[in-house]
Amino acid sequence: MLIRWLSAVLDSTVTGMVGGVLVAAIIGYSIFIYLWPLRGAHSGLGLAFAALIGLCVLKIAALHWFTGYYFDLLQFSRWALRIAAVGPRNFYAGMSSRDALYAPVAIYALWPAGTLSRTFGLSWNNLRILVESPPLLGDLVTSITMFAYLRRSGRTLVAAWVGMLLVALNPGLLFDTVVWGQTDSVVTALMWLATLVVLDSQYILGAAVLAFAVLAKPHALILIPLLACWVWRRSGISRLAAPTMAFIAATIVAAGPFALGRAWGWLPRFYIASLGYYHETSANAFNLMGLVGGLRQAETTALFGASDFTLGMVLVMAVLMVSCIQVWRNPRPTSLLLAIFLALFGEFLFGPRMHERYLFPAIVFFAPVALEGMFWLGVFGLLTLSWLFNLAYVFHTLNTVLWLVPHDAPAMLDAALNLLLFGAVLSRITTLKQAAASASDQTVLAAAGH
Repeated sequence: MLIRWLSAVLDSTVTGMVGGVLVAAIIGYSIFIYLWPLRGAHSGLGLAFAALIGLCVLKIAALHWFTGYYFDLLQFSRWALRIAAVGPRNFYAGMSSRDALYAPVAIYALWPAGTLSRTFGLSWNNLRILVESPPLLGDLVTSITMFAYLRRSGRTLVAAWVGMLLVALNPGLLFDTVVWGQTDSVVTALMWLATLVVLDSQYILGAAVLAFAVLAKPHALILIPLLACWVWRRSGISRLAAPTMAFIAATIVAAGPFALGRAWGWLPRFYIASLGYYHETSANAFNLMGLVGGLRQAETTALFGASDFTLGMVLVMAVLMVSCIQVWRNPRPTSLLLAIFLALFGEFLFGPRMHERYLFPAIVFFAPVALEGMFWLGVFGLLTLSWLFNLAYVFHTLNTVLWLVPHDAPAMLDAALNLLLFGAVLSRITTLKQAAASASDQTVLAAAGH
């Protein structure tokens, strides 16, 4: 019996290691080929990368003083130790949806921390810092590829630095990653990288990275229709076949080691269970659902004859449809980024079950759009401050009284501000490079081979 158990764990571990290495290799290759055109000395990429490395070191040092939210980090640490102990095949065995809400790629990111901790007997504090390190790498990837996107778009060196720093030093993103200790940076980096690779006409590679993003957190699912619209509009519907197969293949490679010995429908059921855990109007996101139904209230409450859940999902789908139309009518890189931001912001603002942290990817996709004029920069700044308040207020509450009252006054005011900002963006979305592509967009399209 012991030999059989050891064999199963070994097979699972080896298979998982192969899957993890392949995932890391594909992600690394995607970063490499996107940065490669800027290998010249005059691009400024080397100095930007050096600055970001220095910033990453400072963030790691700051983790000694910012110890994060204990409950979340305790859960992440347990997952890290468990994946190192039992391997992918047995990781989810016997665990409820509350015990294991995170999908396989997010667990891969924790595996090295768990292995190092078990091998060297690390203290809780050292394990915590290791667990918080993958999001810092996600920040690094997002920031350097943001710089590369702006330089490859024909932006000046100064503009590229500004855009990069809007992400690298964004107070909301820093609070989420460094102060709170959350992992939203990982899925955001994959979502952003997948979009850049697709903009580069590397559709098959982009589909693989997108699959990894979905397998990190299901929020990345919202990118599928938007990027599909882009590929269809730019290259024809026939070009969707190969990326679809690549998406499926990448999913099998990444999730396969966790699915060994399980029914074929395990992964969809896992996602449905994890998405359905929070049956609440708003899980502390200051949005319309919180404004109308109250924070952390039952989503089954009826409003105008429909439940809050139904109303929220209808609004999310409506915003997604508007975003897809924006991509179809104006197939330019900046327009795609704005459409993705609108869909992500709409999901946060109208969707039920939203957590306070889920605006993270929207902020990143909006950063390059913020350089298009003072209106966009102003909205970006206000939205960043609004989200920072949401994060800091909830973080303080969780560490003190634990729960906010359903219609907490500051939370409701912040939700109203978010609604106003969404309306402002929606009212101006058709004015952004509608008539013709800007010089930066023309550069991107030329670099992509169009």
